[in-house]
Amino acid sequence: MNKLKEKLFNNLQIVIRNLSRWRLVILALSVIGLFAFSVFRIEQSSSAKADENVYNEKIGEVKKVKFNLDAVERIKQLRDREINIQPEYEESRNNPFAD
Repeated sequence: MNKLKEKLFNNLQIVIRNLSRWRLVILALSVIGLFAFSVFRIEQSSSAKADENVYNEKIGEVKKVKFNLDAVERIKQLRDREINIQPEYEESRNNPFAD
């Protein structure tokens, strides 16, 4: 059993030594392969046609937003008033201890 482990370990060292000689080539091929795979997937995704049934199903799942119309009107009224509170801040900023 020890001879088998020793032989396996020696063979593994030989493989690692041979791979370390070619590490730059292996790295370059890996990067090129990853880039090619990415380009392929992007091309495949961009040329996919939308399925009308799936589109309608997804649109049906979208929750409709309900606005409180009274709140919308109140916001419009407040916006139209344009209440200016700037002078109060300026006065307090200039003299914070005034009564």
